[in-house]
Amino acid sequence: MELDDKLKKVEARIEGLQRFLMEECPQCFTEQKHIRGRSPERTYWHYGYLIALRDVLRLIDNLKPRSEDNGNLCPLDMPDESRYRVD
Repeated sequence: MELDDKLKKVEARIEGLQRFLMEECPQCFTEQKHIRGRSPERTYWHYGYLIALRDVLRLIDNLKPRSEDNGNLCPLDMPDESRYRVD
């Protein structure tokens, strides 16, 4: 899949999430509970952000020709943070 196609999928996902949030919990845009320290909302926000960043890394990695893969990133499915090491 080409970069433009992947970006369109990301944009469509953003639009879908915005619609979902407006329908399910429009007050989340004003309450901002995820910025309160030690709140469950903050934890879930960071979890969602972590997953999004991993998805972006996967997207970027899939765009690289295999010959450019120098082994610096471990598989994204690993439960630890060793996937982000730089040799």
